[in-house]
Amino acid sequence: ARGYILGYEVRFFYNNGTEQRMNVSTDDPSSLFLYDKMKWRLNLPLKDMSSVSVSAYNALGATKASPLPMPTSGKQANEPTIYLDMNEQNLTVSWNLPSKFFDSVKQYVVQYKECQPGNSFDWIKVDKNQTTAFFRGAFKRYTSYQVSLFAVSNFNEVSQLAAARGYSVQGVPSRVPSFGTSHFSGTGVTLFWEPVPSYNQKGVILYYQIGLNTQKVYNVSVTPDQGNMTFKLRDLSPGQEYKVWIRAVTVAGPGAEVTTTFKINHDEDY
Repeated sequence: ARGYILGYEVRFFYNNGTEQRMNVSTDDPSSLFLYDKMKWRLNLPLKDMSSVSVSAYNALGATKASPLPMPTSGKQANEPTIYLDMNEQNLTVSWNLPSKFFDSVKQYVVQYKECQPGNSFDWIKVDKNQTTAFFRGAFKRYTSYQVSLFAVSNFNEVSQLAAARGYSVQGVPSRVPSFGTSHFSGTGVTLFWEPVPSYNQKGVILYYQIGLNTQKVYNVSVTPDQGNMTFKLRDLSPGQEYKVWIRAVTVAGPGAEVTTTFKINHDEDY
């Protein structure tokens, strides 16, 4: 520090070329900033943001800004994969790295944080020869944690390599917030529902189950970061009333069902 740190300047760069600056005083920080065990935290949405930088300053000047590019969406070729082994007391993080990463990397930073608003947050630095990191803590049941792997290059540039979510203990998920029918077409109907929000999932959603009367049960796969979901039922009988239900499933089992009914009219009724 070479003196008393008066504050920090955080700069946000956006995809449209604009820039935003925020200053935090170490003596009188804004309510947006949280200081906890020698770590500063700021929660802001990352929409349309390309990178962030932070620098510290004292009475004689400021440090060179430390940049952090935002991760790009989608799975990149040869992207490392994070593996999590987690319980209520311990978190072990391991990863595999293609050889192309090794020469340019000076060290890695492994970070975890609670996905829901909370104080659970920590990070450690590890040598570039390591492929495992270990955390000891009190990890909450049925709570999602995001674990991120960053690389620090020989030029002190930081980039996020991969991220994964994990649970210390998984539970049965909550019910879907909304469920309905639309787009009646001939002998078919389209079901739509809002996925269980992350704070109510209580575990990794493996799939959604849809039951039609007492006849059939369909398993509908889940893809990450998907909005409202749909599923088509075909070969239904006009004039018959149907009862359909849906529930989410984790390794702990299925959640509560949400039920709706519908009826396909005969063609001459239109």
